[in-house]
Order: sequence, then C-alpha cells, then structure tokens
Amino acid sequence: MMLANGISTLVLFQIVLFHSVASAFGLQARPSSTPLFAINQRSLGGVLRGGNIDSEVEPCIDFPDSLNEPKHGLLFIDQFCDYHGGYLAAKARDVYGVAVINSLSTYVSGYMTLSAKQDGTSEALSHLKLAVPSPDELTTWKDKIPFEVLAVICESDSGLEEAELFSEALNVRYHNGFNPARRDKFLMNDVLSKKGLRTVRQKMCGSLDEALEFATELGVSADGDMIELSENSFAPSPHSNESDLNVGKLGRASNAPLNRSGNGKYCVVKPTRGVASDDVCFCSSLNDVKDAFERIKGTSVFGSIKGEKHDSIVSVPY
Repeated sequence: MMLANGISTLVLFQIVLFHSVASAFGLQARPSSTPLFAINQRSLGGVLRGGNIDSEVEPCIDFPDSLNEPKHGLLFIDQFCDYHGGYLAAKARDVYGVAVINSLSTYVSGYMTLSAKQDGTSEALSHLKLAVPSPDELTTWKDKIPFEVLAVICESDSGLEEAELFSEALNVRYHNGFNPARRDKFLMNDVLSKKGLRTVRQKMCGSLDEALEFATELGVSADGDMIELSENSFAPSPHSNESDLNVGKLGRASNAPLNRSGNGKYCVVKPTRGVASDDVCFCSSLNDVKDAFERIKGTSVFGSIKGEKHDSIVSVPY
C-alpha cells in the first residue's frame, strides 16, 4: 500500500512537472490519439514509429500521430522506466505533439553489447541502433533531426555526463550547462562548502601514504577497535562470496547497526564517482584504510565514456 501511494505521488508530481515545462515551451495540449491505459505501454522495448534504424548515425525518432510535422522534440537518454521517462515521453508525443528521440548512453550501450557477446546472442545487439552518436558522427546525426530539440532528459546516473554534453552540442533551449560536480563526490562537497553550506571534512588521496596520513589525523588507530555486528545484522546473501563484498564494515552490512567500542575514531573511504554505495568502505583501522585504497584505485570509473580508472580516493571522517 505504501509503495502504491509512493508511486501515485511520483506520477502526480511528474504530471504537474511536465505540464509546467510544457507551458514554458509554449506548447498547447491536444486530445490524445491513444487510450490513456496504453500510453505507458510504449517504451524502449516497443516498436518505434519513426527513424531509419539501419544507420548508426540516424536518430531514432518516435513521431506523434499527426499529419503535421512536429516543430519540437525531446531527447531521452536511457529511458527504461514506464512511470518516469516512458510516461513523460508518451505525454510529450500523444498530448502535446512533440517528437521523441530515444537514445542509449555509451556506458549502458557498452554494457549491453558486452552482455550480448558473452551470451552469444547477436540479435541482442539490435540496441546499438539507439546508441548516441560519436563526436565524429554528431554533426551528421544532428542534421537529420527535422525539428528543434528543446531539452535532453536522462533517466540514468551513468548517462548524465553525455546528457549534459548533448545539451550543449545540440544547443537545446532548456539546459543548465556542463558541471562535473554533479557526479564527482569530492567536487560536489567542495562546491557546497564554497556556497556556505556546512559540509564534512574531506581529502582527495592519490597515494596510500596520503590516505594513511589523513586517517591518522582523524584519529584512526593502527589496530583499530573491535566492531561487532549486532544480532539484528543482515546476513550476506547465500549467493554472495565473501570476496564479492566490500572490504569495509559498511560494505559487509550497510544496514546493520554496529556495536562500537574504544575511542570511536573511524573514517569512510570511497571512490569519487559511483552509485549504490559501491566500494564505500567503513574503516576502523589503518589496515582497513589500506585495503579500501587498494580495492578502489585502478578500478573503472562508473559512467565513464572514456574508460577512465580511479587514480585516487576520497576519505572523510565518520
């Protein structure tokens, strides 16, 4: 019941948001040619009604049901959720007569390609028709869009960088520029601090010596304190191996209350970019800091479209 109420509230919020945006666009609503119950059925998995999908540089356009050519369009990146991106896209197309361009971010497309090749299913590579164009293909791709792109809407965390880059490259009417601080944990904290907001102390550490020195400054001891998980702890999944879990106590039981002892001096070591607390490690000793640093450094940066690797970590007190 709570979930249903939450979803209803989210959908209501999206309706109000979309109608506000539509008003800003100067768009007028028109009767939908599609029954309301069917609007949410259209998604990336459905049949797209426009665009030549045989060419890698051809935008995959979903045109509205209208005899008139649309004057405006929206670019959706990584549109997977029916009650979020799918709902907004359907409303834009079926109510306001706005064309929809569907694309997949380089990160998501690359992951799907790797999975398809591992499974040996070449049919699964059909998603490549939705991949965003490369910088060399962008001009040709852009010239084949017969309307003004008003905005870029991204549904995934991994596609945010490309969404911001495309907003600038396409010179869309509504966007707020390119800002790495929206995705980098260290830069985000630094921006908040400069704006006068209270933030946690932090340090970017490019070497193990730096990480150990900062942890020592925070009072983390060499041996650390014994930290035992309480009886209410969540046990690891039977399908998980201990080696698959994060080194830190947070990774081992992120939702479990801890029975702490000693002086209570701990730190959290984490990558600058990531989601879902991946490789976020609760460290109670310098050895934990060492393990966390070695675990994170050299790993792939989440959402990177250039194959970057983590060359540093972020450490904060706990």
